[in-house]
Formats: sequence, C-alpha cells, structure tokens
Amino acid sequence: MKQNQTLSTNWSLYYRNYYEPKFKRLIKRNEELYDENQKMKRRLEKYEKSKRMVLYYNKKEKND
Repeated sequence: MKQNQTLSTNWSLYYRNYYEPKFKRLIKRNEELYDENQKMKRRLEKYEKSKRMVLYYNKKEKND
C-alpha cells in the first residue's frame, strides 16, 4: 500500500524554499530603489538650496 506523499511534506519548509529567493530579490530591489531615491533627494537639495522647495516639488510630483 502506497502512502500519501502530502502527509510527509513539510509545507512550511516547502514554501520557505520556494518564496525565500523571491523575497530576497524584492528586498534587494527595494533597498536599491530607496538608496537611489535618497541620492536623488540629496542632489535635489544641493541644487535647490532649500529643503522647503524639495518638499514642494516632491508633493507636486506625487499629485501629478
């Protein structure tokens, strides 16, 4: 008699092995975007000379 294979499957481990690489890629991409955003924000502050104008332009971009 053959046993059912699903009874012996550790689903937690299965999903961890399946989704963990995807999560790692997403986390890495998120960190890259965050770093790029911070770099652009500093650059904008440098050329605009005021934090108030940076916030104004950021808000304006978000609404468009």
